Amino acid sequence: MKAEQNRLLGLLGIAIRGGKITSGFDAVRELISDKKDVLVLLAMDLSAKTEKELRYAAGENKEIFKIPFTKDEVGKAIGSAKPVGVLAIEEKGLAETARRLCLGYEGIRRGKSDNASKISCQ
Repeated sequence: MKAEQNRLLGLLGIAIRGGKITSGFDAVRELISDKKDVLVLLAMDLSAKTEKELRYAAGENKEIFKIPFTKDEVGKAIGSAKPVGVLAIEEKGLAETARRLCLGYEGIRRGKSDNASKISCQ
């Protein structure tokens, strides 16, 4: 596993212990619908339908990263017994660190929209 991946998983663990992460589709959708400034992370094995619904709810003003971890790996990183496919980091400093780590992964392509960049593993 790459150093950036280890750091991102570690960051998720720190953020959840600090109460700075919201997990689950409904909770994250509510946050982004309320115009909260959050960074949204999606597991790589999240269904296309769920991803589409979140991207629609987020609109063009939110940054969404599809990270190279499965729902099981994300769940384990945040101490959940269940798989977790959708996360939102609410604290700006942690979100910026996660964003930089995500941008550092090889094989991730960057596409620009009008107001925000969207990252997805291809």
